[in-house]
Amino acid sequence: MSAPSIASRLVIDYRNATSAAVGDQHGVSETDLDGIADRVRSEHERIASEHAAQVQRWQDLPDNTELADEIAEFARVARERYDDFILIGIGGSSLGAIATIQALTHPYRNLLAPEKRNGPRFFVLDNPDPEKVKATLETVNLSKTLVNVVSKSGQTAETAANFLVVRDAMYAALGAEQARKQIVATTDPESGLLRQLADQEGYGTFPVPPGVDGRQTVLSAVGLIPAALAGVDIHRLLAGAAAMRDRASSADVRKNPAYLLAALSVLSDQQHGKTMLVTMPYADSMFGIADWFRQLWAESLGKKFSTENEVVNAGQTPIKALGAIDQHSQIQLYT
Repeated sequence: MSAPSIASRLVIDYRNATSAAVGDQHGVSETDLDGIADRVRSEHERIASEHAAQVQRWQDLPDNTELADEIAEFARVARERYDDFILIGIGGSSLGAIATIQALTHPYRNLLAPEKRNGPRFFVLDNPDPEKVKATLETVNLSKTLVNVVSKSGQTAETAANFLVVRDAMYAALGAEQARKQIVATTDPESGLLRQLADQEGYGTFPVPPGVDGRQTVLSAVGLIPAALAGVDIHRLLAGAAAMRDRASSADVRKNPAYLLAALSVLSDQQHGKTMLVTMPYADSMFGIADWFRQLWAESLGKKFSTENEVVNAGQTPIKALGAIDQHSQIQLYT
């Protein structure tokens, strides 16, 4: 499969964040970037070392075409069999899937006729809100509903609460034997309460791979199952991710878009007092990305203690916004 063209590549345009544009007090200078280059190279070497030690395995997810083949076939059968799909998960177990589907499918997909939406309607139970759970169960046809419960640890309290309510409703409506056939668990391949329950009840399962943190699982079964059920070409999705990973393989802060964004954020925060980071897409379809990015940024970088166990209270506060709507509400706080 061909890689994305150069014209379609992501570009980090940081001109308006530079000292040349906003002054030395507020903006990052080329000297600042030169000064952080060695630190970036050191972090690059650390990540490479951890990857070699079977940590940071999220980097390998785009290469698992065998899993993609399995999920694509699973989704092909499920799209023909089910009218509704309920994803039960929270944080990294739902936000990536929501962002992917929102970005790559019709904005009113659930309202389309079955022949136009290319798969079951998509519902998410993340927050343990009884009203939302009740409304979801009233909306779907349980006899034509597939449930995917997702938890890497298998012990996420909010996910367990939502799942047990849905499971009980399905068992009551369909009988335990049939309901079990309509439940799929995505969890640790060996341990955890969800793995234990899935094995005990005979649910279908997909693994969350070892060496991958929960918030980094969007390109594993966690994100690929919902995407495939929504009609997304997951092989192309993985190919794009692989291309981006390869672009982000350089230790040069100016050549690696991931390191460049990280360096700009660190410098803006630590040297220029910019403690808030606003993600503000101007396309409705990208708002899920802002929501997902907010979780990734805060959970990864919001730390009270340093790696030396010193109190640092580090991390920018990530904020999601949507243009042009938030030009009429929040933007005066950012400028």
